[in-house]
Amino acid sequence: MAIHSSLFGSVTVSGKEAKAFRRAMKNPVASPAAVEAVLRGREMARAIMETGLAVSNLRPKESTRRRGKKVVR
Repeated sequence: MAIHSSLFGSVTVSGKEAKAFRRAMKNPVASPAAVEAVLRGREMARAIMETGLAVSNLRPKESTRRRGKKVVR
């Protein structure tokens, strides 16, 4: 296991992390949260193009999870 970074920002990955990284890059799979975020972003972009305004709810949904625990509001 080795992940090294330098002062100038380059990163070197070796060992198990390198194998996992290559595997992930060959077969990318989006998480459900990422897909949901893209859909919300597209909806917001459409609304901005139509109305010129963006409206966002700052409270998280009931299904929001933090640190693996369900948040109930």
